[in-house]
Amino acid sequence: GEGGEEGKSEDDEEEEVRPGTANSRYLRSTSEAGLTPWPLLTKCQNLRNPTLNLRHLSMGPEFASSLAKGLHTLDFLKVIDLSGNRLATKPACDLIKALRNHQLQTLVLDQNQIGAKGVEAVVSLLENSDSLVGLGLAENQLNDKALLPLVRCLVENRTLLSLRLCKNNLGPATAKELASMLRNNHKLQHLHASWNSFRDVGARAVVEAMAENDQLRTLDLEMTGLGPAVAGSLAKVLSETTVLTVLKVSKNRITTANALEIVEALRKNAVAPLLKIEIEDNNIDEEAKEKLLNQISSHALNPLNSSPLRLLSNHSSITELDDEDPDREWIELHSDPLMAEIEGKLKVKGRR
Repeated sequence: GEGGEEGKSEDDEEEEVRPGTANSRYLRSTSEAGLTPWPLLTKCQNLRNPTLNLRHLSMGPEFASSLAKGLHTLDFLKVIDLSGNRLATKPACDLIKALRNHQLQTLVLDQNQIGAKGVEAVVSLLENSDSLVGLGLAENQLNDKALLPLVRCLVENRTLLSLRLCKNNLGPATAKELASMLRNNHKLQHLHASWNSFRDVGARAVVEAMAENDQLRTLDLEMTGLGPAVAGSLAKVLSETTVLTVLKVSKNRITTANALEIVEALRKNAVAPLLKIEIEDNNIDEEAKEKLLNQISSHALNPLNSSPLRLLSNHSSITELDDEDPDREWIELHSDPLMAEIEGKLKVKGRR
């Protein structure tokens, strides 16, 4: 008689963690809300596929709320991409809170509007996670005040490897906080902060903090207002770095003289592992660009350079690499868990 679904108590349902149960909760919630259900959970049915890719569905708040009710039981998920879903603060918070007991490795929330409360939910997730290595918050219209709790949280964080904050409304205040974080956090390896209004004062703070950081391998400061004086500081950092592999500073105000300073800095630093630099759309002549490219190529072939990626660098370019270029896959994707997993280039199994 009553041994079926109707005979289950609420506690039984809470303990049920099979994906089918998650889907049932989702479908029940959409039905109650009068929504025509999309098959949002059908792609993650077992441990062999611990990725939920729901990017660019524009699901909106109603579907997000229903999804959250089923999501918390899918504790085997490692990668969740919710970018481009019109998520405002409340649905974003519901979804993030549903992930509290997961061993999640990568969470992508780009192209939403999670707001300050959404950032607070992310901070809570980070503080209670020992597995999250990749976090994407690009294009969320976040300002300095909204992002401040996250950056301060990262000072003590010992798990996150990759952070993407591109195309927000961040200014010098956030840049200075990021600089303070870089001086104290020796775990983060990839920082993507392009298309923010850091201006000279903020960009300088981040660049100078690199001198005290021994882990950051990717620094993306494209279109951040970085000017000639800061580029001079960048050259000094490059003359000493032993870790930076990818540098993105396109669409700034770097001059030919700055580029030649960088060439000289790399010439002096025989063990600099820099394998890729994007420096297009600056005030640099073609001769200086060619010298810079040649210097990076010579570094890659230098036997003193211990970077495990050096053998791929004969394809290095100062322009954006093609999607199929091996350098893009190895330098950007293989080394960066956030970039790798959102591009679907690498499997999650066995990764931390």
